[in-house]
Amino acid sequence: LIRWRHSLSESDCLSLWMLSDATNLCKWTGIICDDRNSITSINLTGCALNGTLASFSFATFPDLISLNLSDNLLSGQIPPSIGRQAKMQKRPIVQYLVQWVNHTEEQATWMFVDVFKTKYPEFQ
Repeated sequence: LIRWRHSLSESDCLSLWMLSDATNLCKWTGIICDDRNSITSINLTGCALNGTLASFSFATFPDLISLNLSDNLLSGQIPPSIGRQAKMQKRPIVQYLVQWVNHTEEQATWMFVDVFKTKYPEFQ
């Protein structure tokens, strides 16, 4: 998260992340953890994030079941590694929100995971 944070422009949401205290990620804005302090959800919707997901390492979040980055200014490609999130794949009804820069929520595309993976096999 710290490496990804450094790759983004300033944001009010992220300004509350105490980079000097990386041992306490569960207290950061938008980060939800389970009782083992493992990150299970990241919700940074509407945080005016401006950048890419290139330096976001999905592999470091094996327990991640929810990721919401909608209503931001992210651009670039969605990393294929998001499709390898084991916990996200095992959810009974999971939808990916494909919403990128220059798209409103009404223009966003919602797809069930199995449909998404069929349409975009590179995310397997």
